[in-house]
Amino acid sequence: MLVTGYSAIDQKQRLFLYTAPAPDGTWTYQGEILGPGGSGEWDEYGVGGGALLHYEGEWVLWYAGRPGTTAEFRSGRARGTSLLALTKDPLNPIFSAHDDAIQDVTADVNGRTITLASTTGFVAGQAIAVADT
Repeated sequence: MLVTGYSAIDQKQRLFLYTAPAPDGTWTYQGEILGPGGSGEWDEYGVGGGALLHYEGEWVLWYAGRPGTTAEFRSGRARGTSLLALTKDPLNPIFSAHDDAIQDVTADVNGRTITLASTTGFVAGQAIAVADT
């Protein structure tokens, strides 16, 4: 189980790993798997959330990070063969907000492919969300 918690030392969010032999068993602390970035980095205030998957022999963690005390979350990725030795992707943040990101856009959704009729307000390589309204 991944748990987001605050450090008593610096009050920054971190991700911790707990394991149990069964879902209703006793959970045991295994260690911190991901901590905040350094001063001035995109995730310096903390990391949290997290979607974890095991793919082709490697752990891949998608997580949220914050550059400061505001709610300006960005998404990053960390990888490793051990959960206690994950390495943050040098391309982080993978997804981040853009000043013009909240705009209407016409999109045709065909399966998993999204074709944008207008890219105003979007940045190449960034994530978009399409809602059925």
